Amino acid sequence: MASFHTFLIGKKKYSYSPEWEIEPLWNDLLIDADILAQKLNNDFFCTQPISWLGKFIEYVSEKSASLKRTPFLRLISNNQVSLPENNEVPRPAWFAPHDSTDLDLSVFPIVHPELSLNKNIRTFLSKEGIREIDEVAIIEKSILPKYQGADTHFDEVSYRKDLARIKKAYNEVKDSIKEQLRNHLNTHEWMACVNASGVSPNKIIWKKPGDLNLFAKTSEHEIWFDGLNDTDAYFLHASVIEELKGFELNRLTQPVSVLTINFSTNELPVDLSSSRRGDNKRGLKGFNPRATILGLESAWTNWSMERSIVLWTILLSNPLRLISGETQSASNSKKLDTADKVIEYTKVGDFCYNQAWLPDKSGNWHKPNELFLSDLPEGFDSISIAAKELAEKIGMRQPEREQALDIVTGGDPDLKKYFEYLLSASEADRKKMMSTMPQEIPHEPAPSFRDGLKKLSRLQRGKTNHEKKEHPPLQNRENYQSKLNEQVEIGVEEHQSLPHIIKFSPVKNQPSNAEARRFLYEQYGGRCQVTGMTFSKASRNIEGDAENYFEACCLLSYSNADYLNNAGNMLCVSADTMAMFKYASFEFLESIDDIIEKFKREQQEQVESVSARIILASHECTIKWTERHFMRLVALYDIA
Repeated sequence: MASFHTFLIGKKKYSYSPEWEIEPLWNDLLIDADILAQKLNNDFFCTQPISWLGKFIEYVSEKSASLKRTPFLRLISNNQVSLPENNEVPRPAWFAPHDSTDLDLSVFPIVHPELSLNKNIRTFLSKEGIREIDEVAIIEKSILPKYQGADTHFDEVSYRKDLARIKKAYNEVKDSIKEQLRNHLNTHEWMACVNASGVSPNKIIWKKPGDLNLFAKTSEHEIWFDGLNDTDAYFLHASVIEELKGFELNRLTQPVSVLTINFSTNELPVDLSSSRRGDNKRGLKGFNPRATILGLESAWTNWSMERSIVLWTILLSNPLRLISGETQSASNSKKLDTADKVIEYTKVGDFCYNQAWLPDKSGNWHKPNELFLSDLPEGFDSISIAAKELAEKIGMRQPEREQALDIVTGGDPDLKKYFEYLLSASEADRKKMMSTMPQEIPHEPAPSFRDGLKKLSRLQRGKTNHEKKEHPPLQNRENYQSKLNEQVEIGVEEHQSLPHIIKFSPVKNQPSNAEARRFLYEQYGGRCQVTGMTFSKASRNIEGDAENYFEACCLLSYSNADYLNNAGNMLCVSADTMAMFKYASFEFLESIDDIIEKFKREQQEQVESVSARIILASHECTIKWTERHFMRLVALYDIA
């Protein structure tokens, strides 16, 4: 017979059956776990003391699933959360790591310590998916946000702990997580660095991994950067090197291991074209004329035997295109393949050829063309194949060649000097010298005067253009003049500091004055500055245009003063005007001083052109300059 209690609460036919075997005397008198769980909400648990929650969790760990879904888990922030439903949803709570010293974990939902320190509760929560915060999450959300660049405070003890955590995490996580960690590390300036010059060794500079100004701290780099205050180069702080030593150091910090800049490591063509229309250029076989070595100019101001060895080693370990190579230029990009190949030198190449940077065994400095490989002191590789190739590239003396020269010249010092110059000259200079030598050509049949007279004609090809060039006004005349003056000052200083060498220049239009001639054509379109006359050449250029003919007339000879190889020292004239300037009488009718002073006083908006009256071949005429052209003359007049 059923008990009184059974009649009060009722009895189901079987568990979870909707049908009653004995109907209850009073409905809902029995409260089961499902009904109770609906009543236990967040507000209820927030009012309970932590000790009560501990007992409740221990009770729940052995009871129905419905109670486990209630928000009974208290966080250190005093918020209440439920257990995760499965492994796919984000963790609603974490156990704090055992060592949380100096860590800001406020971004994490941490289980209240009175719960996590209870062994039974921790075991139960772990089975339900609550985990200790992993090291990667700590690095991403707690450590890296501390490092915000220049404003970051450097506490070495705390910083070393952070580095140890980064290293530990990187070593222990799976490869897929490693990539995620590296990506996070690469977005923060967390690496403590110091200036590679050795100046202000205690000043910390913060860098991201892979920063192009961060260099591996090698003995060669220390020698090279020592004292170079104006060079933007940095080494890792000792704490980084010591804590991340081994394999992880380079993988995590990614320091630069070479001193070369703009240097291609392959032999593919290098695009050197600018944004200007018609300026198409490329370097062949990986050559880039802008390639250089970081800090070379600054290092030269305080040169030493050690730096010379470092530079020698750099040149040995890199392809010789770091010194020179070939380029092609064309106004039409489709014709680059057929454009002439021109040899160009990098700043490194110019330095190696023109400076006395190599020592002999006595410690005296020489240019490369003054030394044999055997003259180099200890510390220089002088016996390898690479050393012999480098020596030949930079024009060092060759024993075999010296012996051959002695035989060919018969010991004549002048003839030997001529041959040495020829051997060390650029390809362009050699072509000029060859053009002065008598050339033998095979005999041809005597031409028929009648046939030749019938064929005497020269057809016009290409589009002609006789329109007057228009130039936009200068935006800042004072700044433009200042830059021109600065260029002239540099030229004068170089002229005073370098040996004066009269250059052999039999060809009228030389590469050295190509820029000045280009400027004159740009300003006047080939029209004579005196007569305004020109004519179109019968031939066409690579763009299909017939250029207008002109000659560049130098006011003063620049055979021994390169700084006068300047458009300001030249006039754009026709052939007949050139002949008159060369052979006829000439004088200024106006003071050039007065013309220049008047030009300087005039407002920028008032100047379209500048003119000077002259007597040429007993006739009065006028020379006219554009504003930009005359400013170049003024720069030479004031500075040179």
